[in-house]
Amino acid sequence: MVMAQLAAGRVLVGTPSGHVLIRVEGRGTHMNSQPLRDFVMEMVREGYLEFDLDLTDCLYVDSTFAGVIVALSLQVRETSGGRVAVFGANSRCREQLHTLGIEHLFDLKDEVPALDKSDMETLPWPFRSEEAWGETILEAHRTLASIDPTNAERLQDVIEYMQQQKTHRLH
Repeated sequence: MVMAQLAAGRVLVGTPSGHVLIRVEGRGTHMNSQPLRDFVMEMVREGYLEFDLDLTDCLYVDSTFAGVIVALSLQVRETSGGRVAVFGANSRCREQLHTLGIEHLFDLKDEVPALDKSDMETLPWPFRSEEAWGETILEAHRTLASIDPTNAERLQDVIEYMQQQKTHRLH
């Protein structure tokens, strides 16, 4: 399990200095989006409004992962003006944020500040039901489609497919 997690990328989290630090190592994909989504929802419920997303060691983000972090940004902005800062994104990650028309939702910073990473934990890969995994993918793509009309067109097939899968599971 550990090797599969490392190959797919991993997400480390911590709460130093009253804010949430999220560090992505490897790839940010649909494979690690569910644990991230669950963690973020819990942190928002606990009242955290400042999130630092460290992409220094992130190779790329897929559309599901991007949709999850967009949903985070939108949620914390609506909740007392919170913010999501993105640090150290390489050109490939920045290009994905630009292509999806979502870079304006983040406070993008080139330089990574000195962050206390000593108390960070790797998000676990709990057993995910196919239903929960599919719902995360569907929600992430719907979020991206709501941000930019180009995304709605580009992601229409994924959204329709995931919706069909959801409907099929219900019957």
